[in-house]
Amino acid sequence: MNKMKLKSITFILPLMLMLGVHAENTDSSEKLAASVLEKQTDNVVQEEKELTEEEQVQQWYEKGVKAHKVHDLIRSIKWLTKAAEKDHTEAQAHLGYFYVYAGEQDKGLPLMRLAAEKNNTLALRELAVAYGKGIGVEQSDSKAMEYLEKAQSLGDELSIYAIAGAYENGKFGLSKDETLAKEMFQQLSDDGFGGATHRLIKAIEEGQLGFTKDPVKAAEMKQALRAKVASETKSN
Repeated sequence: MNKMKLKSITFILPLMLMLGVHAENTDSSEKLAASVLEKQTDNVVQEEKELTEEEQVQQWYEKGVKAHKVHDLIRSIKWLTKAAEKDHTEAQAHLGYFYVYAGEQDKGLPLMRLAAEKNNTLALRELAVAYGKGIGVEQSDSKAMEYLEKAQSLGDELSIYAIAGAYENGKFGLSKDETLAKEMFQQLSDDGFGGATHRLIKAIEEGQLGFTKDPVKAAEMKQALRAKVASETKSN
């Protein structure tokens, strides 16, 4: 009997006793518990057999994402790897992201490139970061902008925000252009992107991006933003 079954039996035996299932000895109890476990396993296998390959791979990806949300990185990598090996684009992007920021660029960057070739915006954006900062690759402003602009063309708001910031500060080889940056932040804010709204509030509060310094207006905007967030949270 393998370790997984023994561990499961440890939890099943107390349940059996609580339900009044009495065994003559430990060995017979273990056999009964193992039988229960095997039936449960058969059910899971049967359910998986009923899935198409595409559905199964998607399920692996979703398991990987859920595991990451509860900070179970080992299990997350396990499921994402299974999905990535089946050419699941989002799994390749997420797994690549994890590896890059764990310092394993040799594993992460190829995965992100695979996903970027299929227009995954997370991969495009993070490759831009890698080239912008020289993480695992030779630093290149032009390559960073190439990836950001590709993600921008796909409507990725975080990439648009990054480009606006680049114009504001004259980064990634762009000439400083606060007017254009302001317009981009404003458009993002109008589209509901909170990060851009926060940037505009700070600019008004401190007199940046060509705004006249106006702490009162900034405070009013903060209050309106908080009310909006509270309303959206309540409705959800």
